Amino acid sequence: MVGVFVVSFLFTNETVFGENPAVGDNDWAMFGHDLLHSGSSSSTGPDTNNTQWVYRTDTDAYSAPAVVDGKVYIGSGDGNVYCLDAASGNKIWNFTTGDSVSSSAAVVDGKVYIGSGDGNVYCLDAASGNKIWKYTTSGVVSSSAAVVDDKVYIGSWDNNVYCLDAVTGTKIWNFTTGDSVSSSAAVVDGKVYIGSEDGNIYCLDAASGNKIWKYTTDSSVSSSAAVVNGKVYIGLSGAGVLATGAVYCLDATTGAFLWNYTTDGYPSRPAVVDGKVYIGSSDGNVYCLDAVTGIKMWNYQAGGRGSSSSPAVAGGRVYIAKSHGYVYLNKPQSDVQVSCLDAASGAKIWSYTTSGGLSSSPVVVDGKLYIGTRTGGVYCFGGSFPMILTYLQIPYYLIILIPVVGAILVLILRRRKTVAKSKIP
Repeated sequence: MVGVFVVSFLFTNETVFGENPAVGDNDWAMFGHDLLHSGSSSSTGPDTNNTQWVYRTDTDAYSAPAVVDGKVYIGSGDGNVYCLDAASGNKIWNFTTGDSVSSSAAVVDGKVYIGSGDGNVYCLDAASGNKIWKYTTSGVVSSSAAVVDDKVYIGSWDNNVYCLDAVTGTKIWNFTTGDSVSSSAAVVDGKVYIGSEDGNIYCLDAASGNKIWKYTTDSSVSSSAAVVNGKVYIGLSGAGVLATGAVYCLDATTGAFLWNYTTDGYPSRPAVVDGKVYIGSSDGNVYCLDAVTGIKMWNYQAGGRGSSSSPAVAGGRVYIAKSHGYVYLNKPQSDVQVSCLDAASGAKIWSYTTSGGLSSSPVVVDGKLYIGTRTGGVYCFGGSFPMILTYLQIPYYLIILIPVVGAILVLILRRRKTVAKSKIP
């Protein structure tokens, strides 16, 4: 199953091409954080690898989380969509679909929109997990929804891009490509930008679904584009495990080629912020490119070859996850390393390694990082309290008061012993 990857409105003095919906500073509401797929958040991110909590699903936690109003929404290979408490990791509800869920949730206006391997696009109540509607396609839905103006834009392995009514689930239009659509749509300035396994990147009219332009590549396009400042940034790969890949930059209005940068592996969805493009690659590197020229500014070697998540950029930090395989006792194994890098220099600030493969991408909300792994763990990094205290749900004020009360009790006991001794003849 192909996993889908994950940011934010650019809080800079640059002009953003098109409009971005209001996304709360403490929310990561959809794949790529926002409709642009900018990959960045105005939130601060964790400065240490302190593990706040881990929630175990029955199998792979495929999708990138969405975090809205203190809740984490994530899909799993066990066929469930989970809603977790963002502070404690406790499960609030789960909704069972008919197959694995690698689509990432979009949480808009109290509703959760998500696809499933069973071919359905689901709309769920964000508070209860109850199904509001479903729309059935003729293929796997690993694409993630973009939701704006009461419309849901999503792709399917039945070769179509769909536009659905967000309230009723009724189909408004569909556009048929030449192959499966696992790419997720960016919706900017009334246009839908999405790739297809037929090798094309499409720009469609958001209202009608009519094709405005297409750019033909020499590879399948399963990655998703970031559309920022009038440019489309997308990662493309060649054929084969060891194939090279490239980051392309196109003109968002015409589809004209502007530049590309070649990597030695399959690149992730880019994050674009402050005039820089951040991208992970299966060649083991994280790259920072100049958004205008495509010139490399730095790269960080995160390890051996293996899949890479899409980056999340927050508070001058780049957060990215990387998996690599190895053999131990004649058995194939894999690790996942989550890294925090300085956005300006690429220097490593911290990392955390756990077992298992990778198909999710990190998101950063309110100083914490959330990510899923293929061992079935949803991780939350950040905060300053040990994980056991989070599991026990001990209020922070009690954590502070307990040692104070303890010290007072010790003083009282010592005082009583002193008085008792003074009374002994």
